[in-house]
Amino acid sequence: MRRLTILGMATISDADTPPLGEVPRSEIDIRASLGRIENPAQRIVDRLFWLHTTTTRLEESHADDLRVPLKKAAWEHDQALNALFRTYTSATLSDNPSLWTEPLLAWRNTIESEDYWKLSSVLDQLGAFEPAASAEEFRTLRSSAMMMAVEPLLMFARQAVASDDRKQLKAVLRVLSDLSLTGDWTSMARQEVLAPLVGTVLDICQDNREKFGKKIIRKAESATENRPLCDDGLRHFRSEVEPSLTNLYTVLPKGDAEERRAREEVARCLSDIAIDFTWADRYIESEELFKDALSLAEGTLAAVQIERSLAENKGSAEHQRLYEGLSSNATQALKSVQSLCQSVLAEGRTQIIREQNKSEHNNPLCQAMLAQFRAKIQPALQSTLALVPPDHLAAKELRAEVALCLNAIATDLTWADEFVLSLQLRQEALAIGVNTDAVDSIHKGIEQTKVSARQERMYRELTPLTNTPALSTINGIGGKLYGSSDHDTDTNSFATTYYFTFFYFPIFPLRRYRVIQEGRSYRFLGRLPLRKFDKWHLGIGLGLLAIAVVYGVLTSDRSYPTQRTSYQPTPGAAATDSGTSGSSRTELKAQIDAGRARMEVLKNELEPVANDMESFKRQIEELDKEIKALDDQKASGETVDIDDYNSKVNRYNDLITRRKLLYTVHKSSLDEYQNLSKQDDALVAQYNALPR
Repeated sequence: MRRLTILGMATISDADTPPLGEVPRSEIDIRASLGRIENPAQRIVDRLFWLHTTTTRLEESHADDLRVPLKKAAWEHDQALNALFRTYTSATLSDNPSLWTEPLLAWRNTIESEDYWKLSSVLDQLGAFEPAASAEEFRTLRSSAMMMAVEPLLMFARQAVASDDRKQLKAVLRVLSDLSLTGDWTSMARQEVLAPLVGTVLDICQDNREKFGKKIIRKAESATENRPLCDDGLRHFRSEVEPSLTNLYTVLPKGDAEERRAREEVARCLSDIAIDFTWADRYIESEELFKDALSLAEGTLAAVQIERSLAENKGSAEHQRLYEGLSSNATQALKSVQSLCQSVLAEGRTQIIREQNKSEHNNPLCQAMLAQFRAKIQPALQSTLALVPPDHLAAKELRAEVALCLNAIATDLTWADEFVLSLQLRQEALAIGVNTDAVDSIHKGIEQTKVSARQERMYRELTPLTNTPALSTINGIGGKLYGSSDHDTDTNSFATTYYFTFFYFPIFPLRRYRVIQEGRSYRFLGRLPLRKFDKWHLGIGLGLLAIAVVYGVLTSDRSYPTQRTSYQPTPGAAATDSGTSGSSRTELKAQIDAGRARMEVLKNELEPVANDMESFKRQIEELDKEIKALDDQKASGETVDIDDYNSKVNRYNDLITRRKLLYTVHKSSLDEYQNLSKQDDALVAQYNALPR
């Protein structure tokens, strides 16, 4: 070939492929080719893309010819290589992926064929080259053969990236996606194609860190200096980093490995900016940035770290949000109440011994904490709430903290065996912390304390008995137990009332007892104090009995009128008229004085009653206003504490009943006082009308 070239007689051979262009055959080209042939690794790489001109004689071979498999492998190799040549001579990438995938699949089948590599090894041996290609060099070539064949396809992709031709780039990626099951080479090819786009995203993220993140002063006192840097860093992220990721989305679907890699880096970049914001004391904005970063990092390893950072920042953000929009006085007052709660609990709770039989030690400590709560925390709470808008988060948080403080004192009181007081304090805490996060915790405490409080109250009220009451009647007159309440499942006991009966009708409640019923008999555990209802019942019954007795006496007096002597005029009667007038004035004066004396007695008796009536009236009016306000809240759709509402209604009804009973009991005295007042006016008028 060298001699023919020198003589200018070199011609195109059968192995030449015109579509690939003219084969250069100068002296320099021939020497370079000989040098490549003498290098075994280069020689077998070049042979991978040589055509076997003998493949046209494949059909002429005999079936028993041992060279048939090698000839077939050579023929299949040339068919696949020619298909690749035809595909790569196209000026643009076809929209039909099959025009690319079919030749590449045929090429893959060739390089996966053992017969082809046996052919390549035999040809290298027949050439008697020195040195011969080693088995390791063949294995290396076999592992990279697919990437060599796909290199022109990657060139199309690089040109598409450089010219921002999204259509051409998507076509390349579609071909690689269709071939994804043919081996790991497709992942390597995709990474190479997308490296410039993903690299742009990564570079911009790194640029953000270099220009802004590294300049942040990570010291507590440097918040003012860090704020403009944080703003600039976030502005750069919005204008540069985010658009670069959006640009990548136009090529890659979400969930793609390279898209996930780029998205993870952008999420880390935004998370770093969020951390920078904490050094500018802007925790609320930092929290929002962490949330955005966590959304970006979905499905990546970065999500775990960002979620942890978000949790660590949450407390600071809530604390900053707590004081947002408040005056300095309100902020200071809030911190003061919080400090009071902490100091009261810290001082008392550390000394509580949480063991059985330590109530004597714990009780004074609990009472001291409760006294400080009443004297310091409660007034501070009211004054602070007056400074804070009622719908502000700080007001809600403050009520929750104070409620939990009182609930903690109530918990400690259980170690002082003061379950009734503990239950009362928990219910008070529930009213303070209504519609806050403290409610659930307090409710749990109430449920835990209810049983113990009821048992304590039940046994504390019991008085030991020296004897039991007689449960017998004669013709319905005697004593009998009526009613059952406050049942205790542990002892199977209940409270009942012992009444004096008249014709089997309960007239007066005399005693209350806690009993266990055993068939038709009772076992008495102890005596209980009378309820308010029982006392009213007893008072009304005795009052009615007294009225009946007085009425009977008065009726008896009127049945036997005193005898009067008839008027007998005597001589000189006319001369004694003035004396009679004087006697009448004296009698009227005596009646007036007697009536006023009785009125004074009644006044002293009724004055406390009038005060109680007025007190009941004020309480009823106040409760009526509160209940109407709660009704308005319910009507407007606001949440209302049902337990608090029912408590107010029950209290209202109780006050109404008590006021009516009080009036009923003292009605006769009130009527007597009014009648005496009218009689006094009449007697005074009569007295003044008489001649002096």
